[in-house]
Amino acid sequence: MNVRGTWVGRPPYSISCIDPKLRTSLASLFGSRPLSPHRFQDRINALVTKAVATQDPAELEGVIRELREALHEHAKSLRKMAAEKLAMRQKA
Repeated sequence: MNVRGTWVGRPPYSISCIDPKLRTSLASLFGSRPLSPHRFQDRINALVTKAVATQDPAELEGVIRELREALHEHAKSLRKMAAEKLAMRQKA
């Protein structure tokens, strides 16, 4: 965000900000693979932006909860990727 309050570059919210439960439901309907690290980062950035911008304490609580979940999912995804790469190296 620049000084005037307008967004520079990508908008702060994207499809990656969809509620995880809804995203899981949609994935089960349409088939989907886990989010890439870049998509996780986009979602985390959007949630941080939303947390900084919110003025309502109740809304902030919800955003922080979503942010924790997103960080947890991202860490889980990174651990899985690392384990897969290690397994591939051990096979070679």
